[in-house]
Amino acid sequence: MNRDLVTGLMGLALAIAYYLAASNIAAGQLADDVGPDGLPRIYAWLLGGFSLVLAVRTLFQKAVATSAGEVSEVYAAKRALGIIVIAAVYVAAVPFVGYPLMIAAVIATAALYQGGRLSWPLALTSVLGAAAFWYVFVYLLHIAQPEGIWPELIERMRA
Repeated sequence: MNRDLVTGLMGLALAIAYYLAASNIAAGQLADDVGPDGLPRIYAWLLGGFSLVLAVRTLFQKAVATSAGEVSEVYAAKRALGIIVIAAVYVAAVPFVGYPLMIAAVIATAALYQGGRLSWPLALTSVLGAAAFWYVFVYLLHIAQPEGIWPELIERMRA
């Protein structure tokens, strides 16, 4: 099976899961017409559309593979699968761990997966990137993001 077809189908499955997760985002009292689930649903539709285009396009292409091409396709498929696993772990863990911590983990993990080194600049980039995303979504766009279990744990520690 062609790597683009597999990647397209996996992306489509991820888009469906992301859409279902976005549909469960509760609207707050300050929600506008779009609602807090509006942007995530748009992302899900875009991911699903691009994944479907990728999968359908490969069905109409003539596959010509050499032994070297097969090796590079396997390598590329494994790399794509790794990114999909990172995204799946993010989607599964963000309700419990919280958006800021998970987005920092995704930034660091993706950089390490692509060949980066574990270092202070990477840690700083992850933390500042997470803070920037939190600021943009929560304060500028007023889109609530999952806080995870931290507020409840902090409240218990105070009591």
